[in-house]
Amino acid sequence: MKRRDENHLIKLAFGEADLSPADEPLDRESALKLDLYRQMRQDLLDARDAVPPDQLSPERLRESILRSGLRKERRTLWT
Repeated sequence: MKRRDENHLIKLAFGEADLSPADEPLDRESALKLDLYRQMRQDLLDARDAVPPDQLSPERLRESILRSGLRKERRTLWT
């Protein structure tokens, strides 16, 4: 599948383009990819709704970084 065609499928799945009658019908592979992208879109929407806004706040991120640091401490395997 060409990159241009796949980009068009992504736009269709995410509602940025419409399937016009002038477009050629989707083949089996394209239809499967379109379904996959539509499911991905729905999963992203569900994930966004499942995470409370306070878990995505900059303050929580800042506190986590200050608490644990930017780099994780390397542990040796034999201890």
